[in-house]
Amino acid sequence: MKLSLLQLKMQLMQLCKNMKIGF
Repeated sequence: MKLSLLQLKMQLMQLCKNMKIGF
């Protein structure tokens, strides 16, 4: 499911932003 993958990527990005980690 591409939609699920997109949501996962969005969550990961937000998590990184929350942790203030510039990957």
